[in-house]
Amino acid sequence: MRSRFCAAALAGFAVSGAAAGQALAQDTPTIEFGMRAFVDYVEIDAEREVGDELNDDDIRLRLGRLWAEGDLTEKLSYKAEIDFGLEEIVWQDVFLSYALNDTSKVTVGNIKTLSLENLTSDAVTTFMERGPYNDVLGLGRLVSLEAKTGGDNWTAAAAVTGESLNDVDTHPQEVGVSLRGTFAPINEDRQKAHLGAWVRQRDRDAPSRLNYRLRPNTNFGPRFVSTSSFGEADTTLGLEAAYVHGPFAVQGEWAHVDVDGTTSDAQLNTWYASGSWFLTGHMRNYSAKNGRFERVKVENPVTKGGLGAIELALRYDNADLSEAPGGGEYSGWTVGANWHLTSNTRVMFNYTDSENDSVAPGADVDAEVAQVRFQFEF
Repeated sequence: MRSRFCAAALAGFAVSGAAAGQALAQDTPTIEFGMRAFVDYVEIDAEREVGDELNDDDIRLRLGRLWAEGDLTEKLSYKAEIDFGLEEIVWQDVFLSYALNDTSKVTVGNIKTLSLENLTSDAVTTFMERGPYNDVLGLGRLVSLEAKTGGDNWTAAAAVTGESLNDVDTHPQEVGVSLRGTFAPINEDRQKAHLGAWVRQRDRDAPSRLNYRLRPNTNFGPRFVSTSSFGEADTTLGLEAAYVHGPFAVQGEWAHVDVDGTTSDAQLNTWYASGSWFLTGHMRNYSAKNGRFERVKVENPVTKGGLGAIELALRYDNADLSEAPGGGEYSGWTVGANWHLTSNTRVMFNYTDSENDSVAPGADVDAEVAQVRFQFEF
């Protein structure tokens, strides 16, 4: 199965490359370079039901990203991106995209295909991490072949996916298919509404089976809720909703996972709801034609003597993995404050108070996490 998917992906690259070769004589390729960095301070205090408390902190480069992107022809674009944060180098976006027309395209490479929060760039998400929802579902960049179309207020996409470009050695036998659609019933200058739904089916061959795990709204420290590796296949249904009215915004997602296990089956659920408010009157920048949030436009940046944009936020997360072997349940509240100095620079603060309940006796953990980030991009 993996060989067939890889062959399809390589064929996609070959077709795109052929198209590029035919048109290079007529078009001048372009290239742009960029960099993004997140410098974090994080502190975690965890009280275990049984055992020693965990108190740990760190100052670290959470993300250090370099990329090159541009157009090879009028219709063929590309991007190659690496991240050297967290003391390792990993691939991020690596793709070729061919525009069939003004509204439709085909993309092949290491890309993201699902979920409102997942598809919203980490440079513009309201909270420092995408949270347990993303963790449990294993959302992220996968080697994929995606076809996407849409209009001014809707999108539709279908994809065949494999493993992440960084995980071919750890679980090289994963193959999935997915569908996602979004619709914006309100798409006005100061008022936006987003509705979305997606479905994914994936299979994972031995020896590396599917497991489901999470951290308390951070990328630092241990995973206090984690199942065993028991899933041979799963089917996930996801629902999305968001509403923006001037400086106020709410957002939420819910997902249900049916897991076919090696010894037993399980049904898992995870969801979150969040709200934010710009004290300075700014608003979250929602793109209906892309089905995601994009960069906040800071009208009075500090570089021009302004205040920038100040945002307060609140989020609740829940993940019920109690039917899975070794699983449990997570619930947590996160408060956040963001100071957007410019459209490309911001300072963030998050504080999370969480309960991590395990099906194993004596393994419950109450964890508090405080995080501060300085972020810039050019």
